[in-house]
Amino acid sequence: MLGLDVFNHRIEGLGQFIRNGHGVVNTMPSTIDEVRTAKVALISTMGDPDWLRGVGIGRDLQGYYIRVNVASAEGVSAAVPSTWGGVRVHVEVIGDITAR
Repeated sequence: MLGLDVFNHRIEGLGQFIRNGHGVVNTMPSTIDEVRTAKVALISTMGDPDWLRGVGIGRDLQGYYIRVNVASAEGVSAAVPSTWGGVRVHVEVIGDITAR
């Protein structure tokens, strides 16, 4: 499980940052290289919990973000930060992955 140090984590060179009550937030949209770097750091910190199904990169109108695919939402919000190294993190509940 991730601790409070998650919210204090900062990867060097990821643009302009501001501090708020919820951790470090990037003030500018993240580049694909910034998101790739943050994704690798988040994966190494999260380890391999049972609920994790995969970690990828997504894109929406606000730019790139880290996408964390999980089996269910139960208990995940406490373990996955909303930002990591100044990059937004989205959690997607995809259920269990099974062979067809």
